[in-house]
Amino acid sequence: MTTSTQTFTYSDYYQELIQGNERDLIGFTGFTAEDMERLHSIQSFINQHVESLVDRFYEPIVKDPHLRSIIDNHSSVDRLKRTFSSYLLDMFSGKIGAEYLKHRHVVGAIHYRIGLSEQWYIAAYTRIQNEVLSLVINEFPKKDALPILQSFQRLCSLDMQIAIGTYIGTYADSLTQYNEARLSQNEQLTKAANDLAKHSSDMKAHVSNQRSDTERVTTGLQSLYQDSQHMQSNMLEAQSDISESMTNLEAMVSDVERSRDKLSLLKESSMNIGKVTQTIWEIAKKTKVLSLNASIEASRAGEYGRGFAVVANEVGTLAANTQHALETIRSQIEETQNHVSEFHESIEALSNKANHMNDVTNTIKKRLADSTEAAGENFAAIEGFTTTVEQFQSSFHELMASFDKLGGFSEELTDLRLEVHEQ
Repeated sequence: MTTSTQTFTYSDYYQELIQGNERDLIGFTGFTAEDMERLHSIQSFINQHVESLVDRFYEPIVKDPHLRSIIDNHSSVDRLKRTFSSYLLDMFSGKIGAEYLKHRHVVGAIHYRIGLSEQWYIAAYTRIQNEVLSLVINEFPKKDALPILQSFQRLCSLDMQIAIGTYIGTYADSLTQYNEARLSQNEQLTKAANDLAKHSSDMKAHVSNQRSDTERVTTGLQSLYQDSQHMQSNMLEAQSDISESMTNLEAMVSDVERSRDKLSLLKESSMNIGKVTQTIWEIAKKTKVLSLNASIEASRAGEYGRGFAVVANEVGTLAANTQHALETIRSQIEETQNHVSEFHESIEALSNKANHMNDVTNTIKKRLADSTEAAGENFAAIEGFTTTVEQFQSSFHELMASFDKLGGFSEELTDLRLEVHEQ
C-alpha cells in the first residue's frame, strides 16, 4: 500500500475497502472504484449546492418534535448542518477508503447513543437520495445522470448497511453488557440472599441469647424487687422501733434529770445536817469544859459539893459520849456526802450520755427515714425497670418472629433469583 495520500488512486482506496471487515458488504452493494470516480467527477457541482441540499434536508427535521428534542438535548441545528455538509462532501471526495468507513461507524455509534432509531436513519438516507436525484436530473443529461445516481445509490446503500451494522453491533454489545450486568447482579443477589439468611440466622441466635440474658435479668430483678419490699418493710419496722426507743430514752433522760435534782437536794440537806452536827459537837465540847469546871468547884466546896460533883461527872460523861457519838455521826455524814457527790457526778455523766444517745438516736432516726424514703424510690424505680425489661422481653419475642419472616424472605429471594436466571 502506498504511504502518501497524494499518490492514492481510486483503486487504492477501493483495495482498502475490500481488505477490511466490510468486504462482503461492499460486494453485496456492488460499489466499485468506478462508482467512486464517477461521484468524484461532480464534487465541484455538489459543493456549489451543498448548502441548499442541507437546508432542504433539515427543513422537515426541525419541525418534528421528537427529532428536535434530540437535537436540542445533544447539539444544535447549525452545528449539525456543518457536520452534515462535511458528510455529504466526503461522499463525493473520491477518497472512500478505510478512514471513510471508520468515520461512518463513528456516526452510526453516535446516532445510536443519542437515541436516534434506525428507521429515522434509513428515512434520512432516502431523503438524501431524493434531494441529490432531483438536483442531478435537473443539471445533467439523462444518459450522464443515471450512472451518477446509480453510483450514489450504491454508496448510500453501503453507508446505510454500515450504520445498521453499527446499530446492531452496538445493540449486541449493550445486550452483552446488560446480560453480564444481570449475571453479576444475579450473583450479587445470590450472595445477598445467602448473606441475608446467614445474618438472619446469626442475629436470631444472638437475639435468642439476649432473650435468655434478659430472662435472667428479669428473674434477678423480680428477686431484687421482693428483697426491696422486704428491706423496706424491715426499715419501716426499725424506724418504728427506734421511735419507741427514743420515747423510752427521753423518759429515762427525764427520770435521770429528776434524780439529779433530788440528789442535789439530798446533798444540800446532808451539808445542813453536817452543820447542825458541828453545832451540837461544839455545845458538847463546851458542856464538857463546864462539867470539868463544876467538878473543880465541887471539890473546893468539900462535903457540900459532893452531890454536885456527881452531877458534874455525869454531865461530863454525857458530854464526852455526845462528842464521841457526834464524831461518829460526822464521819458517817462526810462519807454519805462523798457517796452523794460521787453518785451526783455519775448521774451527771449518765445524763450527758443519755442526752448524747438521744441526739445520736435522732440522727439515726432521720437517716433511717431518709433511707426508707430512698428505698421507696428505689423500689418504685426497680418496679418500673422490671416493667420495662418485661416489655423488652416481649419485643424480643416479636423480633424473633421477624427474623423467622426474614428467613422466609431470604428463601423467597433465592427462588426469585432462580426464576430471573431461568428467564
